[in-house]
Formats: sequence, structure tokens, C-alpha cells
Amino acid sequence: MSAEEALAQGLYDQELYDTVGWRGTHVAGRQSAPDMAVLAAREALRRRGGTGEPVESFLHSGAFYQGPDEISVPGYIMRELGLDGIPSLDVRQGCNGMLACAEVAVGRLTGVARCGSALITSAENHSTPLVDRWRDSAPGIVLGDGAAAVTLSSEGGFAEIVAANSSTLPALEGWHRGDDDLLPPQEAAFSPLSLGRTVEQFTKTTMAMTEAIELISKFSLDLVQRSIVDAGINASDVAALISVNADGRALEQWFLEPLGIPAGRTSWEIGRAVGHVGGCDQFISLDRMLASGAVGPGDHVILHAAAPGWTGTTLAVRIAERPPWLD
Repeated sequence: MSAEEALAQGLYDQELYDTVGWRGTHVAGRQSAPDMAVLAAREALRRRGGTGEPVESFLHSGAFYQGPDEISVPGYIMRELGLDGIPSLDVRQGCNGMLACAEVAVGRLTGVARCGSALITSAENHSTPLVDRWRDSAPGIVLGDGAAAVTLSSEGGFAEIVAANSSTLPALEGWHRGDDDLLPPQEAAFSPLSLGRTVEQFTKTTMAMTEAIELISKFSLDLVQRSIVDAGINASDVAALISVNADGRALEQWFLEPLGIPAGRTSWEIGRAVGHVGGCDQFISLDRMLASGAVGPGDHVILHAAAPGWTGTTLAVRIAERPPWLD
């Protein structure tokens, strides 16, 4: 759905359209998040080709509604894929989900678990009255629907994770919680999700907006810088900085100005037409950059994500070769 269409329907605000620059988002309708994750996983496994290497570990993460309260989303996806007899995890890291899963998977591939390969999925569907995708997220963000999947292997692949850093900033834990009760709801009906409301509550009662943004900026920049150093490169060597699909002005303030990375080396042009798809943003953008040739063999790419908690993860990835599915 284009931003212009949303404006015409009264779903989006002209001021945000003019200042932030979203071109649109993706709307899934009645297709559930777990079912989209299955589709993404099948495509990732198809692209992996006939390696003969079985999937030995599975990890899933979702930021928004993934099904009934007692559902095992990894179990549902594995049943649909025909995977059996392997460990699985549901990683509750919100929009940091896929990168957090990747960091956990690296531990499984290199540690005592002795796994040879891992499959990671994430998916979101915001098509519900419980959330207004155009207005109810954090300021400057439009929520999108979609899914992503990636396979990791200890034996090789088209790209290599050369550095990983993560951290938590608990001073901002209340940013997405507001003053809501920690006990289960006492009424059957749930209130619609409004991150704008919780942010407003937090900045009124706990911390000024300017101070919170400054903390987030320093926190995120530190993670990116640590991964750049650990990868043995300089900021000028970063071919692409792929972050959360959010306000492009924040991306410039947090990363581009301090690091001297040009705006053309970011994922903003992709993200502004996709929407913020929870933890999927980074791999959706990487997939499109690989397909367009924006990044290729020899390039270093920084993947950054952040989520409520406040948590964040940054991966430094070196593209080793042209992905075989593009030929």
C-alpha cells in the first residue's frame, strides 16, 4: 500500500508524510505471521540447494502477534516444513529478533552443541484492529507485514559473519511498557497497542525525550563501532549499513554523521517502501541489495537492530561470493 493511498483513505498524516518520507508499506491481510515464516523458510532452504546438509537447529522470533498465547511457533513452523528431532528456540527479542537469533545460532555452530547448520525465521502481520500500522508505532515508523528466513552453516556459504556484538540498555526498559500493569489483564478485551502512548508516558514521568534519544544514539553507535573494529575494517570500508526500517533522519544522526558513511550506503531507500517488519528488516534489505548489486563479493556489510528492553545487536558480514540463486 502506497503512502499516497493511505493518505487518501485518511490512514496516514500529511505532516508525517512530508517530513519522514515513507513511500509505503506491505499489507498481508489474512495471511498469518507463522504461515509467512514457513514460506520464507522454504525459499531459504531452496536457495541453499542440494548441500546434503540437514538442518540441525531452528530459531524463530516475532515482535507482534504470532498466534494464540499457548502456541509453539517454532513447533508449528517445523511441522509445516517437515523438520523433526532437532532443537528449537522462540527468541523473544522483538525487532532485534533475527540478529539475536543469528548470534545464538553462531554459538550453537561453534560451541558444545556441535550443530552444523541452523535455520532462522521471523515474520509479522499487523493487519488487526489491535494496532494502527500508520500511526501507533514509535514516531516516524510505519509498520509492515512480511517474513524473512536465513540459513547459517559451519561449512561455508556466500557470506561470513566476521563480528557480532549485542548489549542491553535497561534504563529504557519502560520506553515500550509505559505504566501498564505487569499482571495479566483482568478483562477479556485487550487494549489496542500504541507505542506512541507508552513513549509519551515514559518521557513525561521517567526521562526527557532528548535524553532518551541521546542514550539510544550512543548505545547503537557503540555497537556498530565495536563490530567495525572486531571485523578489522574502518568505517570507510563499510559498503552498506543496514538498520531498522525507521525514520531516515534518526539513521543519519545516529550513524552517518559520526561515522562519515554516505546516505547512499544505507538501507533507507529500501526500507521506506517496505515498512518496519519487526526483526525481518535487515535480511529483507540485504536480500534486495544483493539482487540489485548494491553489495557484492569482498564487501563488508553492517547489520544493526534494536528493540524494546532496550536491546541491540550488530553483525559485521563479509560477502564472500555472488549468491548462487542470483545466477
